Amino acid sequence: KSKRMSDEIKDAIDKINEETSELELEKEQKHKLEEQARKLEEEKVSIEEAAKKLREEKATAAQELEETLTAMKEIEQEKKNLSKKTASLEANLQNISDEKEHTLAELQAREE
Repeated sequence: KSKRMSDEIKDAIDKINEETSELELEKEQKHKLEEQARKLEEEKVSIEEAAKKLREEKATAAQELEETLTAMKEIEQEKKNLSKKTASLEANLQNISDEKEHTLAELQAREE
């Protein structure tokens, strides 16, 4: 009877030791999982910050592109205006030159 009781106590102690080992292993695994979760959360925050920065850079680039296109259109319009003014000035200059030649021809004709 005492042997049986001793065996039961030994079995109970063995079972407790086994359960304790399992609990310690579970505790270690839980700690590792918590650490991984913490690292993943930090990485998530870092990725979100990078994504936000990229969205801001994209918006800035789009704004700069829009401003550049507007400026290019304005420059093209100014170029057209200058071209018209140049043509007009050239025509005026040609008219003045023609008038000068006509006037000179008239003066020469009078002198003769």
